Amino acid sequence: MKKKILKMQNLINEIISNIHKSAQEWHEQNLRWFEFNINDDDSLIELSTKLLYHNYCIWHLIEGYSDPDTGKVNFVYLGGLEHNKLRNETIEKMDDIFMTLQSDTGSYNSETLGSVIDRISNVIIKLLHLIESSDDRVNQLESQLDFLSKAANELYQDMVQGNRRILTIKRFKTTGYDR
Repeated sequence: MKKKILKMQNLINEIISNIHKSAQEWHEQNLRWFEFNINDDDSLIELSTKLLYHNYCIWHLIEGYSDPDTGKVNFVYLGGLEHNKLRNETIEKMDDIFMTLQSDTGSYNSETLGSVIDRISNVIIKLLHLIESSDDRVNQLESQLDFLSKAANELYQDMVQGNRRILTIKRFKTTGYDR
């Protein structure tokens, strides 16, 4: 049983490590808006990189809102909408995969594992920027990252053991980007 639990935690830790490594590489290269060749492999590792990519682009697009050039602000708005749509689709794909790994017993968890990983991705992006600017809130974000990492591991472990389960939450928006 201990080996099974360790293997479960390794998956979540590998996803988090992948997110951190990719975000750090992009940040060190000072990438802002860039094309990322997203592999069609729908593994959880690939999907976590795709999720990070959309969150990373959204973070940098938001910086453009303060620009006085209305053309640029419109570009930022439309780009942000598109990346947010794709971000939501990626969270749903991740949750669909996680659902296949869970036992169909236990109580439902109100937050999905894909949503927790999404928050981890955003915290890592913020953390890199705060470290760069020597912001004194770094310790708070590191604590949040630690908390979310533990929560993701516990939720996944509980899902596989049949104590809790998730349901893919479809995000329905009323914008022109809906399907």
